[in-house]
Amino acid sequence: MFTTFTAINNLCKIKNARTSIEMKTLILILSFAFPFSMSNPMTQNISIITKAIGDGDAATLGNYFDNSVELTILDKQDVLDKVKATEALKSFFLKNK
Repeated sequence: MFTTFTAINNLCKIKNARTSIEMKTLILILSFAFPFSMSNPMTQNISIITKAIGDGDAATLGNYFDNSVELTILDKQDVLDKVKATEALKSFFLKNK
């Protein structure tokens, strides 16, 4: 009985050591990846765009438009150039604040 308990105890120690190594490896990887993910320009752009939508800031949103924009506002859909798309959003935001 004692040897069975000892064998099980040793297996648990091996499993715990293995889990500990895996966790330490994961923590090490995440500690290097996390700062890079926070400084990613795409992450910063998404934050700016999200804030601009919340604030109703069409000019800031327009900075992120391509030269041609497919824009759908309510039931109206159109392909507009950058300036006209920005104006359409500005009009929408003014009417719906």
